[in-house]
Amino acid sequence: MFTGYSDDQLTTKLAIRDAIASNSFNKDTLPLNIIDGKEHIAWNSGGFARQWIQIELEESSTISKMRLLVHQQPDGEVLHNFWGGESPDHASMSFLGKLEGTLKSGEWVTFTPEVKNIPVRYILVETMKSPSWIAWGEIEVYGASNKVKANKVKANKVKAKKQSLVQKDATQEKQNTTNPLLILLGVIGLAFFINRNK
Repeated sequence: MFTGYSDDQLTTKLAIRDAIASNSFNKDTLPLNIIDGKEHIAWNSGGFARQWIQIELEESSTISKMRLLVHQQPDGEVLHNFWGGESPDHASMSFLGKLEGTLKSGEWVTFTPEVKNIPVRYILVETMKSPSWIAWGEIEVYGASNKVKANKVKANKVKAKKQSLVQKDATQEKQNTTNPLLILLGVIGLAFFINRNK
């Protein structure tokens, strides 16, 4: 379960700032091809597993899912591991889950993280098994920027502070307001005291 976000926020397509990879076949099959919006132009490592591609999001985010366009010949059994973290250092990343099974070139597949609510800016897709050279046509990431959550928390704190000040002012005003009945009783008491001492 994702905490602190609405379903609408978690379906937002996140901006990808950059992409790097373990290798590229040539200058026409570079990592940035996975975000160019052209399904027929892919990143191709030019080699078999093990290969990886790493993407950098515009900002730290909570990931709800990824969509990947398969680009492999021949079709067959694959194993892709997904890692994520706020640092590009692979050793510091958390394991998000895996995509395993038979994939066909040209199909879109969806990966949903097994681990929720991890702040992620860098995502590593590491292919451990495939019958073909490792390649992807497009990669899309969905979720919510952690700025959304931070702004929501900040807004809630401001709201709570305002409510506290309003309650404090109301209490102070109540304390500063003299009860008219007490004034009347005071006047009567003073008059009684004066008449008694005449």
